[in-house]
Amino acid sequence: VDYITVDEPPIANFSVNPKEVFLPDAKVDLVSLSFNATRFQWLIRDKKGNIVWTDTNEVAKAQLLDTGYFDVTLIVKSKIGCADTASQLK
Repeated sequence: VDYITVDEPPIANFSVNPKEVFLPDAKVDLVSLSFNATRFQWLIRDKKGNIVWTDTNEVAKAQLLDTGYFDVTLIVKSKIGCADTASQLK
């Protein structure tokens, strides 16, 4: 039997809390608010674009080890592999 699967695309969205932290305990909570997502990839990049932290959980806690501004990206995929990306850039 041949068939075609049609699914709604995922929509990536997330929150970061708190938005400002201080060393040495620079921890932030990352929470996916995405729609129709079953797989998650978090990326935090420094100002040079280097990935300094990554995680694959829907809800994650990032520990930052340096000062500066960081870009946060969430890539999500649906159960059939469609993807969407959301970023908060500084």
